[in-house]
Amino acid sequence: MRIGLLTEGGYPYVSGEARLWCDRLVRGLEQHEFDIYALSRSQEQEDAGWIALPPQVSRVRTAPLWAGGAGSAGGELTGRGGGLG
Repeated sequence: MRIGLLTEGGYPYVSGEARLWCDRLVRGLEQHEFDIYALSRSQEQEDAGWIALPPQVSRVRTAPLWAGGAGSAGGELTGRGGGLG
């Protein structure tokens, strides 16, 4: 099964309240494939990077909650790895 997980200010970033809970959920459901849709809280959170992602995370898409304006757009990383930038 392919699962889309929307997070706000946490997973897969190194900092965030729900990071540990989300990581346990994803790792505990290793038979499923995950696409992560992450909303970041600040530039500092994005700069700190991501935790190491398990192999069942196939895609991470990010968007900032903190940026304003019409030109604001998120990033995308297909596959596993570190943060964008």
